Amino acid sequence: MALDLDDRVGRDRTPSDPGHELAGVVATLGYGTTGYRSDSGCSASRDWYRDGTLAEHVAVESRNLTPLPGDVDFTVGAALVMPGLTAWQGLFEHGRLRAGQSVLVQVRPA
Repeated sequence: MALDLDDRVGRDRTPSDPGHELAGVVATLGYGTTGYRSDSGCSASRDWYRDGTLAEHVAVESRNLTPLPGDVDFTVGAALVMPGLTAWQGLFEHGRLRAGQSVLVQVRPA
């Protein structure tokens, strides 16, 4: 399996820092960013064409951020990003879940 290391317009984007998911603390907000404040915890997924979440500091578009509840640590917060996105896509895109509908989730005991 070959890795796709091109950007949206087909330019080579190597070398590239790995990682797509992250959790951490907002250090600085870009101009016009609303809904977040510095020092708030968040988790995020970067655009698929932009890796680098394993770096110490990462620039992320606010549309890709999710507030992280205070009782969720960064390791768990980062680990929830892809499974959460997968569940959302399954429910809303593939399952066509709409407002007012309900979902029953059954969890099997370990």
